[in-house]
Amino acid sequence: IAADFSNPWKEGFFDDIYNRIASLDISILINNTEMGHLLGNFHEIPEDMFRKEIAVNICPMILLTRKLISKLKSRTKPTALLNAFSGTTIPVPYMDGYPSIKAYIAQLTRSLQIEHPHLDILCV
Repeated sequence: IAADFSNPWKEGFFDDIYNRIASLDISILINNTEMGHLLGNFHEIPEDMFRKEIAVNICPMILLTRKLISKLKSRTKPTALLNAFSGTTIPVPYMDGYPSIKAYIAQLTRSLQIEHPHLDILCV
């Protein structure tokens, strides 16, 4: 399913995506939406660029995973893969926002693993 995730705040945006895939037999969710890295001094990067990076890199992870978790629970061997980044465990100067966002995804994954032990939720 192709979608422009740069502005996911529109009401019904994720409902529309879900409705397009509702009839599919889904056992694996690979949530890999991503926007490139903002480079530069943290305080000099325009706020709108951070907003777009958050919209693209976090909203789909939360909202699509949330919508599909019930569907995955009905499967025999369900898997959800959320894309993180190795920089979540080490400082990455001049690229501060991106690893911070990906650290959030890693934490979300750990929480979902405990909340839904019957699902195979992985963070790669």
